[in-house]
This record gives sequence, C-alpha cells and structure tokens, in this order.
Amino acid sequence: MTVTINGTTGVAVPLGSAGAPGVSNTTSATTGIYNPTSTTLGLSTNGTQAVYVDASQNVGIGTSSTGAGYRISVVGSAASSVPLYLHSDATNGYVYSSNPLVMGSTGAYSCSLVTNNTIQMTIASSGIITGTAGNLMLVSGTAQASTSGTSIDFTSIPSWVKRVTINFSGVSTNGSSLVQVQIGSGSIVTTGYSSGASSGATANTSTTGFLATSNMAAANSITGAMVVNLLTGNSWVCFGVSYYTGVGAALTLFSGSISLSGTLDRVRITTVNGTDTFDAGTINIMYE
Repeated sequence: MTVTINGTTGVAVPLGSAGAPGVSNTTSATTGIYNPTSTTLGLSTNGTQAVYVDASQNVGIGTSSTGAGYRISVVGSAASSVPLYLHSDATNGYVYSSNPLVMGSTGAYSCSLVTNNTIQMTIASSGIITGTAGNLMLVSGTAQASTSGTSIDFTSIPSWVKRVTINFSGVSTNGSSLVQVQIGSGSIVTTGYSSGASSGATANTSTTGFLATSNMAAANSITGAMVVNLLTGNSWVCFGVSYYTGVGAALTLFSGSISLSGTLDRVRITTVNGTDTFDAGTINIMYE
C-alpha cells in the first residue's frame, strides 16, 4: 500500500478490487474497502462485492447496477434467495424460496405499512389484513355453526368497511319463518328495512330485515350469499341469491335497503318472527 501526504491530512490508497481491496484488515486480505472506479466506492467480503456506491451516492447491495434515480437497489445472488429481508426480531434461518421481498417479522408480531405518519395497512400475526378507510381489505370472520339459538351475531366490524358478504351453507331452522339479515350501529336495527325476496311465483317482503329466502319450512335448508354495500353516508343496500332444498327446491333472488343512524358495526342473522331456532348449517361473513 502506498501512502501520500497532501498538505497535512491527505491519504491515498490503490483502487483495489473486490478480491484485493485497497484497504483490508490484517486477518483477511479479501475483505475491506476498494474503488471500482475513481469516483465509486465498494465494500467486499471474502473477495466478493457486497455494497456498491456510485458517483451519485446511489447504493447497490448485491449489484453494481444501481439504476437511474434509485437510491437503493437490492439484488439476490440466486433465484431462490431473498434480496430484501426486513424483520423485527433476531430470529434467522427461515427459508423463503423464490420470494423477491420479505418484510416484517419472523416472530409472533404484526407488520404495518406507514404513509404520511399513519398506519395504512397491518398484517396481524394471524395473517388477517386490516387497513384504514379507503383501503380495499378483504377480511373473513369466524364461521359460526347455525345449529342452535334464534340469532347469529357478528360484531366489532371496523368503521372503514364498505361491503359485507354473508355466506350461508345448509342453514335451517325448526320452523317456517323466513331467514333474514339485520344490521346496526351500536345496536341491531329491527325496523325501517325495504326488503323483498322472490323464487318463481312465491314472493315476500319485510320491513324488519333483509330477507335471505322467500320460502321456509322446518325441513328446508338454504345455501347462498347476501352482499350488503354502503350506498352513501350510512345508507346500505343488499342483493344476493340463495337456494333452498327440502320441501321443494327453488332459487331465490333478494334485495333491499336501509339507512342507519351511524356507522355499521354489526350483523345479525335471525328469522322474521325471531323465535324459530336454528338447527343446522354454517354462517360466516367477509368484509372489505
């Protein structure tokens, strides 16, 4: 190594290379600092370029092609490697085959994306994704067996939700009262609905909820889905289709509307008379 004193403090070293850096340590001559060109800087480990800084202060990790306008470029050394792996704990050794980007936590923690100093999206340790108003996030509730009770409730629906889908599979009751869906803000609303359901020549209406079928008997079961959409403000509309079997069989179409006094935060599945008991099937919701 040559040293030149310029004035009082100047020090110059050879440009070097990744395999023989101009500045290295006493233990490894292949690990240190070098200059790929006179105006660029490189860091090498074990004779291989690790970090590259170009003349415009753009940084390349695993590459010397930083790309115009990109402050940091990260490239993996193989197709199965993880070019960028950010985690919030000290656990390592995970294998993420063919993933170009891994961000977040390898432990039981959540991962959030922030813009304008506000958390815009969070992935919980369970894998459920939530977001702020305006973001499109599809979240599934916990399926509930509709095998007992006069109603099935789903609560704590986030304020940013603009669409709720209620899914029915083999749902039946011990009576003939029609199955309906009610929504609410703080409490379930039981009046003020404009709802109708029709299957062939059979049609029914309800003001106490969104009808999910137009025909019901103790031996019947219904399968289908109802979509409840935010129209404007706190006004909601619904539409959907279900198929009932048992005593006869028919496809039912339904729709309806209602205005709430506040933000929707709960959904109830019940019957028009409110006393028939569920005895079979499964119900779940998804919201976005």
